[in-house]
Amino acid sequence: MINRCISGAFYRRCEGEYSADTMWADDLYMSAPFLTRYSMVTGEADAINEAAKQFLRFKRYLYMSDQQVMSHVYDFKYGQPTLIPWGRGNGWVLFSLSELLERLPETHEDREELLTMFRELSQGIAALQSDSGLWHQVLNRPDAYLEASCTAMFVYAFSRGVRFGWLDREGPYIEAALKGWRGLAAQVIDRQGNVHGVCSGSRYSFSPDYYMEDLRTVRNDNHGIGIMMLAAVEVLRLKALRSSKEGR
Repeated sequence: MINRCISGAFYRRCEGEYSADTMWADDLYMSAPFLTRYSMVTGEADAINEAAKQFLRFKRYLYMSDQQVMSHVYDFKYGQPTLIPWGRGNGWVLFSLSELLERLPETHEDREELLTMFRELSQGIAALQSDSGLWHQVLNRPDAYLEASCTAMFVYAFSRGVRFGWLDREGPYIEAALKGWRGLAAQVIDRQGNVHGVCSGSRYSFSPDYYMEDLRTVRNDNHGIGIMMLAAVEVLRLKALRSSKEGR
């Protein structure tokens, strides 16, 4: 059974649990890529239409327009978002949005609004990249530790945004993606191929201290290994694309 709030957006009902009546940025990753692929396999347009609508509905609740990033959770019990831009939560959103845009028809009624969402989030996230190339566990807190999985997802999404022509200006995002990958290669992936600095699985909080202090990093956590490989593939494609343009 799918639980929907009054706007039609998916949310977690979870009666009697800590997460009762909440909407998580994570859940766009849990739903939209599946719906997109289901539509491709079956030819049923309703599934990809639903995925498109969910992004726009989630944005109404979670988008922090002043910083152009997403709050991790909206808690319907209190009628407000947590206003904590958790790194991996934003990574889930941008990653999944890139998956949808790749397959969404050019003539789709929501495409332009979704492209605007991708550009806004990309701009906000790029502005918060650290000098090391990595992004912080809480994106707008320079005192938060540097986190690997969100960095890999941003590298992945920026590289795809350039490759597919979704971004208004390519240069800053090529630079951000390559800088992010250099940071990952230098600080996260060791010579044996182990992946360090990935935040453990998260609950949620209205306090940034929970994300910064209670959630620690794990070596070879399954939230980080796959996306690290996907980011590497996209960086190789980005470099090849740049080389081909420079060789013209």
